Amino acid sequence: AGVPSLVTRQVIFGSVKFLAFERACEALFAAFPSLHETTATALGVSLVAGALSGALSSVISQPADSILTYVAKNKVDNASVGVFDGGMLMVEREGLGSLYRGLG
Repeated sequence: AGVPSLVTRQVIFGSVKFLAFERACEALFAAFPSLHETTATALGVSLVAGALSGALSSVISQPADSILTYVAKNKVDNASVGVFDGGMLMVEREGLGSLYRGLG
């Protein structure tokens, strides 16, 4: 799998998390402007937005995690399989649902 694959997975996770957090905060404050009034309610908005963005990031980055694990565990003819080939092989052998194995 290698470092570039791991970095790509982290970039996907982090980008989605921060973008979703900002959008969730904006949406909550737009829907309930009074939540800006106290520190406690603003922190509550951050908590809810953080939970939503973390869950969304996990769902979106799960296929990359599954593929990296599959590639690390499986070798073809005693040679490492690339990430793209490993992903295609994983889906062919185990179906699309295998991309989300371990999400729960």
